[in-house]
Amino acid sequence: ENKKKGDWSAGYTYLYEEYASVIAGLTDNIFGGPNRKGHILAGAYNIDDFLTIGAELYISDPIHTNDNDFNFSSHHLDQTTTFLLDLTWKF
Repeated sequence: ENKKKGDWSAGYTYLYEEYASVIAGLTDNIFGGPNRKGHILAGAYNIDDFLTIGAELYISDPIHTNDNDFNFSSHHLDQTTTFLLDLTWKF
């Protein structure tokens, strides 16, 4: 956890979430919901003791597709990429 000016942190998570592994309403929709696999990259930097900037990148693909034949163009369209940037002011 970042506490002082100049502190930074970074993280990486690989997530593999089968369709029936959890109830769909309890999944992280930013990642794309159930039946997804992919990467989560995160980082944070303390601009000052009370101000932190953070970023998260979510890249996911479906685990199972409806197509029996692999089609690169349709597979590529199913990829989800989400970028979040936030600023946290602690007081």
